[in-house]
Amino acid sequence: MTSQNQMLATLKQQGLIDPDIFISQNNELTEQIRTVKLKKERLLVADGDSTITQTRELMEILDAGPDFLDCFDVELFGELVEKIIVDSNVQLRFCLKNGLELAEAIERTVR
Repeated sequence: MTSQNQMLATLKQQGLIDPDIFISQNNELTEQIRTVKLKKERLLVADGDSTITQTRELMEILDAGPDFLDCFDVELFGELVEKIIVDSNVQLRFCLKNGLELAEAIERTVR
């Protein structure tokens, strides 16, 4: 939309567009930009705040934990993972407490 605004201004400068059309189109583009910015702000407020806060909490949990795990830690896992979804026979999806979902392939060993 910004590039359209610039193109419109260039056409006006070169005298290639009627001033009334320029004003009309410029107003329309300005309104579209304003609407999109408001929508973006609403989305950031609705989703962003809790996701950012929850992600910081998960990072603090990880920072407080050991640098290296030599075995599965049930307590740490419970603090990080909300649920696990089986997508198929070959893929799982780990849903973290901050809303992030991580797909993971299931590796099978042949016996």
